[in-house]
Amino acid sequence: MQRGSRVFVVAVLVLGLVASVPAQSPPGSPAFAAATALIQQGQFEAAQVAFQAIVDAEPDNDPAWMNLGICAHYQGDYAAALECYAQAARSTGTRAPALYNTACAHALLGATEPALEALQGAVSAGFANVSLARADTDLASIRGDERFEAILAGGGAPVNTRLQFWVGSWDCYSAKTGQLNGTNEMVSRMGGSVIHEHWQPVGGGGPGESWNYFNPATQTWRQLWVDGSGNPFEYDGKPQGKGILFEGPHNDGKPTTNKKRMFVRPIGNGRVQQTGTQSSDGGRTWAPEYDLVYVPRGEAYPLPAEKSGN
Repeated sequence: MQRGSRVFVVAVLVLGLVASVPAQSPPGSPAFAAATALIQQGQFEAAQVAFQAIVDAEPDNDPAWMNLGICAHYQGDYAAALECYAQAARSTGTRAPALYNTACAHALLGATEPALEALQGAVSAGFANVSLARADTDLASIRGDERFEAILAGGGAPVNTRLQFWVGSWDCYSAKTGQLNGTNEMVSRMGGSVIHEHWQPVGGGGPGESWNYFNPATQTWRQLWVDGSGNPFEYDGKPQGKGILFEGPHNDGKPTTNKKRMFVRPIGNGRVQQTGTQSSDGGRTWAPEYDLVYVPRGEAYPLPAEKSGN
C-alpha cells in the first residue's frame, strides 16, 4: 500500500464492486461515496468513523471493511487494519487487494512469513500489479527475501491447476550426484483437480503412490502419500512462486513434532525440481532430505553445459 496514490487506487477499485455487496449501502451509495471522499481527502480519522458506521449496520459489506482497514492502515494501526482486511478477503471481488494490503501491514509489523503468505494469496487471487509490489515502500522489509520475486513471478496459473506442470512420465535424478534415483508417473485426473502419482525407486526401497487433490474450501492442495509398507502420510500444499510447498507431520503412527516439507516447482527446459526437508523440532529448523530433478522419460541429464540441480 504505497503512500499517496495507493489510497485513491483502492478507493476507485472498491467503488466498482457493486455486485459483491448485498447490503443497503453499496459502493456508489451516498453514505459510501461520502466516506470514500474523506479517504481521498486524507481525512482518515473521519473516514474511519464513517466506514465503521457502515459495517456496524451492514457486517457483510466487504468493500466497506476494505476501506475501514485502509483508514486504520494510514493511521499506523496495523493490527486493526489486519482485522478489517480479513473481513474484506471473504469476497471474490475484494480478496486480492485485501490480501495485498494484508501483506503490506504484516511487512510493516516486521512479520515476514505472514507477509509473504498474504502476498502469495493475493497473487493466487488475481493480483497482477507487479510493478506496484516492487515499488511499494510498505513491502520494503520483505523485498530482499528471495521468495518475494518468486511469488510475483508465479502469478499466472490459478491455484487449482498449479500442479499441472508435474504431470508426465519422469526419470528422477539426484540434483547433488546426477544419479538416477527412480521413475515417477504423474497422471492428471478429474479435469486436473486430481493428480495420481506412482513412484518406483532404483536400486532398492519400496514403491509409493500419492493422490494430490485441490480443496476449493481451503484453496490448498492436499497430498495423501502411501509408501510401500502401507504407511500413510498427509500433506497440505500452498502456492509458493510457480510451485507448491507441501508440509505435514512425519507420521509413523505415533504422536510426534517431526515434520516434512516437499517443494515442487518447474525449473525450465520442461523439467521439475522436488526438494524435501525435515524438521525434528516442530518446524523451527529444517534439514535437507533429498533433492530431485525430474527429466522427461528417456531424455539425457544433464543437458550439455548444464550443471546438475540448476
